[in-house]
Amino acid sequence: MLVFDATNEKSYYNLRKWLDEIVATQGDDPDVLAPHLRDRRHAVLDRRAFLKRCPCMLVGTKLDLLSSSERSKLRSSSSFVSLQRAWDVDCVFLSSKQPTEEEEEKGVSSRGAFDRLSAFRDALARRLRGS
Repeated sequence: MLVFDATNEKSYYNLRKWLDEIVATQGDDPDVLAPHLRDRRHAVLDRRAFLKRCPCMLVGTKLDLLSSSERSKLRSSSSFVSLQRAWDVDCVFLSSKQPTEEEEEKGVSSRGAFDRLSAFRDALARRLRGS
């Protein structure tokens, strides 16, 4: 799970760097990945192969600090959409405040995000168990 601050553009742009650091640690520590997620030859995986074997999710925080137009701009930005497609990962955005009734009606609340986070956790647990 890669977490970034939705109010800080630098945080978003560091996602690639952070993932590359995780991928690079495979060469330093063979136990970075669970045995059944590793390459059969125990070869170091590149970013694409790593993402195919190891589930990943992007989590944007502090959504409540962005205006409605900033939220829309972030979710639809070409760089963000292309990153999600290239990595084939889901992304959720979280707000730290309790949503108003109006926000709930507009789908701005984090309830759906928490459901997707739970589904991700369950899928990860199944994969780690090998089922």
